[in-house]
Amino acid sequence: MNSTLLARFAEELRGALRWHYLDEPRWFSPVLSLPFDRGRRHLVAVLEAPGPFCFVRDASPFGGATAPARLAALYPLTSPAWSAWQGREKRDASGSWRVVGHRPGMGDYEGRMSVVRSAADEYAVTLDLRYADGTKASGKGTAVIYTGYEWRGSLDLGNEKTSQVLALSEDGQELSGRWFLTDSDVLGADMYAVRDGGPPRILAVEPPFLKSGAETEGDE
Repeated sequence: MNSTLLARFAEELRGALRWHYLDEPRWFSPVLSLPFDRGRRHLVAVLEAPGPFCFVRDASPFGGATAPARLAALYPLTSPAWSAWQGREKRDASGSWRVVGHRPGMGDYEGRMSVVRSAADEYAVTLDLRYADGTKASGKGTAVIYTGYEWRGSLDLGNEKTSQVLALSEDGQELSGRWFLTDSDVLGADMYAVRDGGPPRILAVEPPFLKSGAETEGDE
């Protein structure tokens, strides 16, 4: 959505509700629900084309109330895309993975991840990382894959409890997303993984740049 339009929308919204008590807003993309008058009314905004548009209702749109007809038409319960997705073959994530990523404050890392299936959508995970400065971290945990591609993992990595939020590619050959400290999701790292044993490919380069005319050697 155009940032200028969104800023103007927010300004108009603040002006319209300046005499009302505002409760904590709730966001379920692309729908924003702003309770006011101590939860007795709700301003609902859809911040997506062909919006933005908004309306006021007495019940929360996330509380089981019937969605307005326009919202239901934009985001129907069933669609050809959803039916095709439900019929798609779910990929088994078991195997050995090569992992790369970057953690702010610690730098780039690479490593290996072993994934063993323990139930229909559940896996045992072992992760070994090595940062560019030589620091190493290892850990074990579990992961669940929802809807065939949404990876949610919980690992004890070194002395840190971490959570993983990753997406499994449609062909089951790649994982991408991030992991973070379970008790502080702003502290973490991005992560990209491919199945080990595939065709040769470059996943990362360290160092990322060199001074003109300089040379260096890297590890395999």
